[in-house]
Amino acid sequence: MKQLNHNVALRVKLTQDVDTARETIQHLQDQLATTSSSYEKQLSTMSDHLCELNDKMMRQSEELEVLRRNK
Repeated sequence: MKQLNHNVALRVKLTQDVDTARETIQHLQDQLATTSSSYEKQLSTMSDHLCELNDKMMRQSEELEVLRRNK
């Protein structure tokens, strides 16, 4: 009977441990999804900004070339 009680208590403890591990995994997966989404948005914003800067530099380069030719 003592062994049975021990096994039941052990099973309860292990079930709680598994539940805790599942909650931790879910929390980490949620956190990863949030972080990944945030990084994707930041990368997209930075890429857009880089394209805008590149366009601006090209326009300025063209303007400089026109000014040099008109000297």
